Amino acid sequence: MEEGRAAFDNIKRFLTYHLTDNVAELAPFALWALTAGRVPLALSVLQILALDIGTDLLPALALGAEPPEPGVMERPPRPRSARSLDRAVLARAFGFLGPVEAIASLAMLPVGAALFLGWHAGTPLPTGGPALATLSTMVFAAIVLAQMANAFECRSTVTSLRALGPATNRLLVGAVAGKFLILLGFVYLGPMQQLLGHQPLTLIQWVAVLAAPMLLLAAEETRKAVARRRRRATAGPIGLEPPGHQTLRRRAAAV
Repeated sequence: MEEGRAAFDNIKRFLTYHLTDNVAELAPFALWALTAGRVPLALSVLQILALDIGTDLLPALALGAEPPEPGVMERPPRPRSARSLDRAVLARAFGFLGPVEAIASLAMLPVGAALFLGWHAGTPLPTGGPALATLSTMVFAAIVLAQMANAFECRSTVTSLRALGPATNRLLVGAVAGKFLILLGFVYLGPMQQLLGHQPLTLIQWVAVLAAPMLLLAAEETRKAVARRRRRATAGPIGLEPPGHQTLRRRAAAV
């Protein structure tokens, strides 16, 4: 029963992780279309494939090996109608994590242009050449780094990353490290640069890109803190359980 509940939770983690990435991948195309091309297209189709197949695969598989959360057997049985792709997963991926990652990555367009290309507000962004390639590489790298942070955050819906401890899922640690090496290959290896249209990033450009995972971590940790506070408020005073919870607990133990 414990393994079955853990497997069901891991499917939700996998879905949350991938759906978040999909929002960030779709956002550049939506922004480009809604602005009639005034904002240049930040990602190409090949870059999207590189994100989905090249960088996201290992962490997604490692989330499937996440051990059961503490207290997983204290939950009441889930109803037979429960779905892995439920409202909570959709709301978290499409309503919170996805938009945060999309905003953080797309911010690399004006930020990168202003810091490194001499762009000023009110003037057109670069629409081609090495300048756009640099900005596109920054957006690509921002999504990858944000997804690295998201992989750890997807391990739990309410427990903080500090409380979980990264070493409790060593496969995920190794997968994220491998993902970073793949990212470096996409950015610096000549054949991959030409295929994806990337420009090698400087150290100071990487510092700017690091703002994306930091923003996602801060936003999700804040959301989790609010969720824990609400859960404690719903549970009532310490040591007391909501009405009917003891009965559900006994039924779960009997099952």
